Amino acid sequence: MIFVLALRSLLSRPIRSAVLAGGFGLGVSVMAALLGIGGVILEQARTPALVGGGDVVIAGQAGRIGSAKFVLSEVLGGGDLGRRIKVASPSSRATLYLLDERGATPISARGGIPSLERRLGDPETREIAEWADTPADRDWISPDHEAVLRAMDRFHPIPDVPARADSWSEWLYFNGRAGTTRFYLTFIAGPRVAQSQRRLGVRLQLERNGVMRSYSFATLVTDQELSSAPDLTAGPNTVRLVGRVRRGACPYSSRRSRDIRTCAASSRR
Repeated sequence: MIFVLALRSLLSRPIRSAVLAGGFGLGVSVMAALLGIGGVILEQARTPALVGGGDVVIAGQAGRIGSAKFVLSEVLGGGDLGRRIKVASPSSRATLYLLDERGATPISARGGIPSLERRLGDPETREIAEWADTPADRDWISPDHEAVLRAMDRFHPIPDVPARADSWSEWLYFNGRAGTTRFYLTFIAGPRVAQSQRRLGVRLQLERNGVMRSYSFATLVTDQELSSAPDLTAGPNTVRLVGRVRRGACPYSSRRSRDIRTCAASSRR
């Protein structure tokens, strides 16, 4: 039926039908061309050469990479992957606004580490000798590994949002093994239960020879005590970050090792 109606419309008004068909065809072709051009532009915009050189660009799905210093120092700068990478440089993009008598003018800006950008072959900054590393830049080049881990594992103040305050919690957890013994250890801080006090719990799941046992301990600590995380104390249970190693006191552990990776700490439930 549709074919018959289209044929009759074409035969009764051939000129109008031809113009209409040509218009549809032109619109489809223009759209296809725009999509193709847009794809090429997007691909070129993501090429490492246009964002400062290098062979690979690493970005977060939602924008900036969380714990970027850890990624640079521990992931890209260490292990098997670190031996294959000659240089890795962080960069950040933002929109700045130039204010004058005409109003505000948005400007797209990118920041990076001068010495690392030059090693990557960035053509924009290669010839600018005045662009030198600052103390903050050098902290990215040779970060304090303990400070990086502390920044990642720190606890945060409870936000001043009544809808979230009663359910706010943060935790540190560890798992590992020592011979045939395996453990899963958690230090978890819950919401505030009194003025400036929160409940800090410790839970240990210990498996020996296929038998799982659980231990727990809980105490009240102040907000100030939690601000020292990842260094935490819950009664006789402690965890301390020393360099890249977390050490704990273990009153009920199977081994008195100082390394938290092989030593589980808790009080008997």
